[in-house]
Amino acid sequence: MAPKASALTSNSVKLIGVAGLPGSGKSTFFARPDFAEFFRRDDIGTNWGHYERRVCEQLKNGKSAIVSDIEFCNEQERNDFEKKMERKVDWVFFENAPWKCALNCLFRYYVALTHGHAEQELDVAAGLL
Repeated sequence: MAPKASALTSNSVKLIGVAGLPGSGKSTFFARPDFAEFFRRDDIGTNWGHYERRVCEQLKNGKSAIVSDIEFCNEQERNDFEKKMERKVDWVFFENAPWKCALNCLFRYYVALTHGHAEQELDVAAGLL
């Protein structure tokens, strides 16, 4: 279940970490204009170093940032991220229902067929089942 938007908006600068399986709805929920800038740390082929600098810049400029990673389902990964960012992270957890996530990934697979990266989506869905 996705968190309520009102619980995630405030006037203070926050670093929000988002944990959930692929297909759990993280990107869809946070890709809305009423939220801070959203960074996907776990995207295939993503240069996280580039985005990490952008997140730090965002926070330094007094703007909140949201960072998503499936690895954040692991407590040690969350602890490591907080240490690396040198600040408290407000954590949001999406429901990890493997069957629902797999169905969402299969849907993305069919959409991805037209964009040339369908194999990656199918591999993710298969890994959840």
